[in-house]
Amino acid sequence: MFCTCKNLDCPLHPSNHDKGCSPCISKNLKLREMPECFFQKLEHAEDRGGKRVRQVRRDQRHDFYDVWIFHADVLLEELTLQATEVTQAMWADREQLEELYRRGELHPLIDYIDILE
Repeated sequence: MFCTCKNLDCPLHPSNHDKGCSPCISKNLKLREMPECFFQKLEHAEDRGGKRVRQVRRDQRHDFYDVWIFHADVLLEELTLQATEVTQAMWADREQLEELYRRGELHPLIDYIDILE
């Protein structure tokens, strides 16, 4: 699970319900704030090989998103997918991503494959 929050007494903490991080994220988006765990997770991301490749704020929809790329050797079996947010994970090279994009099989917000290394 993504959550790094140590406040287990918080009613929005994922350990207190079955909705993952969504309630906390929704609350923070309504307040136009970022959950503390996001900053903890991304702090010094560049030092760990992370690179922010896209940052978008859409005022008309009252949302925003950042796209970070991390290069790491991780087995897919070791990943913990947040069931309410992620349906599948896979390794893909640029050609595979471009093919998925052409077929319309990527999430609509993933429109930045042209800027990937």
